[in-house]
Amino acid sequence: MKMKWMIAGTLLSVTLTAGVALADAQPIKLIINGLKLSLQEASPKIIDSRTYVPLRVVSEKLGAQVNWDAKTRTIEVKSPEAKSTNLRIQQLEAALTPHTPKDAIKTYAEGVKTRNGALQYVALSPELKQESKKDFESSNWVTGVSSPWIDKYEILKEVKKDEKTYQYSIKYSLATSTGPYKDVTETYLVKKYDNAWYITSVGTDSGKVLPPQ
Repeated sequence: MKMKWMIAGTLLSVTLTAGVALADAQPIKLIINGLKLSLQEASPKIIDSRTYVPLRVVSEKLGAQVNWDAKTRTIEVKSPEAKSTNLRIQQLEAALTPHTPKDAIKTYAEGVKTRNGALQYVALSPELKQESKKDFESSNWVTGVSSPWIDKYEILKEVKKDEKTYQYSIKYSLATSTGPYKDVTETYLVKKYDNAWYITSVGTDSGKVLPPQ
C-alpha cells in the first residue's frame, strides 16, 4: 500500500506563513524551491495548532529518498548531497592515508599544529578513530585553543620497535601574542595495518591520551 502521508502515519511538522484561522478559509499553499505543489501531491493539515506536511513528498521534491523499515519501525531519509559529501570525504581520506610511519606522525603533528581535527583523524588507527570521533565532532573538528597556539613542532626521536611498530617523540613549541610560551613533548606508537601506517597511541609524558590542548 502506497502511503501518501509520512510513513507509518508520522507527519513532518513545519512552520508555514498561513495562520490557523485562515487555513479553514482557504487551502494552505506548499512551495518548495519556488515550485508550488498541487493538493494532489501534498495537502498540508493543521492538527492541534501545528501544520503538518507529508515527509515523503517534501523529501522527494528536494531530491532525497525516504525508506520505511517496518521491522525496526525506522524512517530513513537519504539526501543525495550528503551521500556525495561522504564519498568526497572518503576519497580525500584515502588520498591522505599514511603509507610510511613517518607519514603518519607528520600528518598527525601537522593537524595538531593547525588545529585540524580532520587531518589528525586520518592518521589514527581504526580503534582510535572510533574512540575519538565523538570528541572531534563535538568540537566541530577544531582541536586545541586559540592561545597559546602551537608555533612549530619537531620530531625528537624515532625508535623502531619491530617491523610493524615505531615509537616517536615530538616536541610542540607553544607561543602567545607575547612570544614563546612553553614546550610540550608527546610520545606516539605507530603501527602497520596492511599497506598503511596509523597511530595507535597518543600521549604526553604524563600519559594523557589526547591531542595537546
